Amino acid sequence: MPLIRATTFANAADDAVEKVELQPASLDAKSRQIQRQGAFQAALQSMGVVQHASGSFEDYLALVQKAAEAELRFINA
Repeated sequence: MPLIRATTFANAADDAVEKVELQPASLDAKSRQIQRQGAFQAALQSMGVVQHASGSFEDYLALVQKAAEAELRFINA
């Protein structure tokens, strides 16, 4: 009888997944701030947002802010 039980990677992964219990995230103020900053930065660097901006810098920033807010709603849904 072998001393070590041989398991495949898939079986080990399945065992690990079964032990994980997902819970809704409870974010404190600092975590929310970091999440908002990350969403804003991602929207700011998005080439898709740049292509949809109508030309003025204020319109571009408004579009970035709208995209970041939509991203946060999607993440926290």
